[in-house]
Amino acid sequence: MNDSRQTTVHLPGGFFTPYCILSCPIEALAKREFLYSTALEFYNDFMLDPRSYHIRKLEDFGEVTTWEINGEKLRAEKDIEFTNFGIYPDFDYIPKNELWMDKEAHPDERQFFIDHMLTQWKYLKNGYDNDLAIDKAYKKEASERQKAGDKNKVFDRAGGSHPENVHLKQLGNTKDGLEVWLINGRLVRSAYFIDFVDGGHHLIYPWVPEKEVWIDDDLRESEIPFVLLHELHERRLMAKGWSYNRAHPSASKIEFFCHHHPEKLPSELSHLGWNT
Repeated sequence: MNDSRQTTVHLPGGFFTPYCILSCPIEALAKREFLYSTALEFYNDFMLDPRSYHIRKLEDFGEVTTWEINGEKLRAEKDIEFTNFGIYPDFDYIPKNELWMDKEAHPDERQFFIDHMLTQWKYLKNGYDNDLAIDKAYKKEASERQKAGDKNKVFDRAGGSHPENVHLKQLGNTKDGLEVWLINGRLVRSAYFIDFVDGGHHLIYPWVPEKEVWIDDDLRESEIPFVLLHELHERRLMAKGWSYNRAHPSASKIEFFCHHHPEKLPSELSHLGWNT
């Protein structure tokens, strides 16, 4: 953090070891996860100065200002679920007169995101409820993506899907044969799912090939191993029969844990079969 306030959260007996989630009895696992969730909520409730995440002002739009922010720092310190952009009230720590956009590794979606946020903000300002404002914002963003023609790079004229067209670079593989690919996040959001963020696998997204895990190229390189941990952990749990709504929070907790204990990251990835 930029100020002098520091918060360290200690659980009874210390932090639990993340990989125990794959081997502990369910009863013990539930207790451990409850303790970790309590600590995480306490940490997130500790208000940090929003200005500490600002990188630079992008543009003023009358009463509201768009800021490029350090999303990697925000996810590590406060909110592991912050994605490409956000506004109040979706994220209650963002000032009401600010629109936040994560610093893109490949800044090719800025206008899509700004149009989305501005549309939502304008509807909220005019007294509409947030659900309607979000719906209008998604329609605006989808319209702009359609005009850009991105979908034509993934789907052929007969409507056939070519997921290999979003591949950029194979990052590696796991011992059980999964291929991990860095993919073009813009194309995935335009052609498949507008809310795709960070990464994914076929147990969530049916258009991802069964033996692949996708990592968004919009991530900073330093954040990729943490997202890979999240996706591999989540996929393994879901392959064991866990629902997404149960597996995702578990993966987020382990990702958050390793942000604060990076020395644990290599062993956790190795436990999940990652070939370094």
